[in-house]
Amino acid sequence: DAPKITLMSAVAVANTIRKATHLGALIKWPNDILINNRKVCGILTEMSAEINTVKYIVLGIGINVNTAKADLPKEATSLKAEVGESVARVELTQELLRELEHQYSIFKEKGFKKIIEKWRGFSHTLGEEVKIVCQNKKIEGVAVDLDMSGALVVRLDSGFTEHIMAGDVLMVR
Repeated sequence: DAPKITLMSAVAVANTIRKATHLGALIKWPNDILINNRKVCGILTEMSAEINTVKYIVLGIGINVNTAKADLPKEATSLKAEVGESVARVELTQELLRELEHQYSIFKEKGFKKIIEKWRGFSHTLGEEVKIVCQNKKIEGVAVDLDMSGALVVRLDSGFTEHIMAGDVLMVR
């Protein structure tokens, strides 16, 4: 379930940023939040499990909130850099926690399909040409969907599809 929790959390973060700043936060599969094509947030999940039992999932969310533009790499941004003024971190964190709880309730009560529907609406990846490096192989094609496990579905030039569970996604421009 860790990949599903990552995608659910990405929906919560994107929605929180949109509410708090009115900026068009988008999700780059699987775990980055972008504003104006720059990374503003990264999400990491780690799971400990035994057969058929998840012992725990650790969720880490790192949002560049009030970092000055000069202190960021060129491919990154912060909420302050995009909004033009400081963002209240405590209020942002409170809203994010409420949103995480809300999305988790949807996930538990209505299933992962509802999360995928929301994720698609925030996607920066779907419809784009991508190059993915995973397990020492490169996959190139068009990101066309997410499957019910949270894998990215990529249509290859051959017409076949690959379902990718993990990897570094590069957008081909």
